Amino acid sequence: MAFLDMKRLISYTIILLAIISFGSCSPDSVEETEFSGMFQNVADNIIVPRYSNFDNALSDLSTELNNFDPAELSSLEALQQKFIAAYLSWQTVSAFEFGPAGETSALLSSNINTFPTNYSKIESNIQSNDYNLDAASNYSAKGLPALDYILFHASQDELIIELADDSRVNYMKDCVSDMKSRVDYVVDGWDTYRNTFVESEGNDQNSSLSLFFNYF
Repeated sequence: MAFLDMKRLISYTIILLAIISFGSCSPDSVEETEFSGMFQNVADNIIVPRYSNFDNALSDLSTELNNFDPAELSSLEALQQKFIAAYLSWQTVSAFEFGPAGETSALLSSNINTFPTNYSKIESNIQSNDYNLDAASNYSAKGLPALDYILFHASQDELIIELADDSRVNYMKDCVSDMKSRVDYVVDGWDTYRNTFVESEGNDQNSSLSLFFNYF
């Protein structure tokens, strides 16, 4: 199903490229083209379901963190797998940072996947237990890259020892909670933004055509 969605998304992108190329010669024709059916399909069958899937993946990750037992290697492995699933799910929505995802309350790319990861900042936050994940200064010390570092930077045996420290697990929980609240905002926001996206035709910089093409 995901493969078919990707093929559909690529097809739409090719169509949009062709329309934009044609529009450079004949803008009036682009403005008169009916996009609402295509954008309805993109919203209802690609963007909204993928954000919901990512939201669910973060919920699964949060549950696994709450059930984490540092005395069990299998518990670490299960947590790592949930993390990988969440990261893969993020990749399916990372191109859609417009509408609710681009608003200040979300800014998903900055808050969820900023590179390079600041390992020393992560360790400092954990050790001090004094941090504000809303601050822009922590963009590079939170989100999925922060969990990637905490869960994979050492051998499994070393990680088990490290994660016996509640502060490391609590930091991951705070990072997941921060991501979840932002994705919840986006999922809720698409309930109303969906109609705006579907009905915004034309090819100006704020149209759905431009947003979809530019961000993708």
